[in-house]
Amino acid sequence: MKIDIYKIYNDDMAYIGSSKNYKDRMKNHKSNCNNEKSPKYNYFIYQYIRTHGGWNVFTKEIIHTCDVADETEQRKVEQEFIKNNECKLNICNSYLSVEEKKQQKKDTHKQWYESNKDHIKETHKQWKEKNKDYYKQWEEKNKEKRHQQKSQKVNCPNCNKEMRKDSLSKHLKKKNPCKPK
Repeated sequence: MKIDIYKIYNDDMAYIGSSKNYKDRMKNHKSNCNNEKSPKYNYFIYQYIRTHGGWNVFTKEIIHTCDVADETEQRKVEQEFIKNNECKLNICNSYLSVEEKKQQKKDTHKQWYESNKDHIKETHKQWKEKNKDYYKQWEEKNKEKRHQQKSQKVNCPNCNKEMRKDSLSKHLKKKNPCKPK
C-alpha cells in the first residue's frame, strides 16, 4: 500500500505523521484543531497550533512517499522520520519495538518512584510502626525455626563452597564472584 509521510510545522516546532490519503488526513487534522466538540481538540499538537497563529499559519507538506506491506510497517517508517527530525509536537511514539516498550515502562516506573520516594518511605514507615507488635510476636514464636533455617548448610552452585544458607545470596552478589568449577 502507498503511504505519505507528512510534516506540519512552524519555525522550529514540527509534527510528523503518515497517511494513505493525505488530503483527507489534513481535513481531519484541521477539524480536530478547530472543532471544540472534537474529542481530540485538546491534544497537545492542536493546542500548540491554536496558540501559535492557527491552522493556516502552519506549513503542511508531504516529505516522503513509499510502499509498505501493512500498518505495522507504516508505523515503523513514520517512527523513523519522527526520530530523525526531532519532532517536538509528536509526544507519542508511532511505533516501539518490544525492547523499547520495556525500556519506556522501566523509565516511567523510575520517574514515578523518584517523584514518590518520600511518600513511599513514609507509608512504609507507618506500616512498619503499625505492624511491629505483630512481627515481634511472630519472631518470638518462630525464633527456633528461623534459626534452623538460617544456619542450614548449603553449597554454592558456582564454587561448591559450603556456607550458611543466609550467607549464600551475599556470597553470590559480591564484587569478585566465585569461579564456577
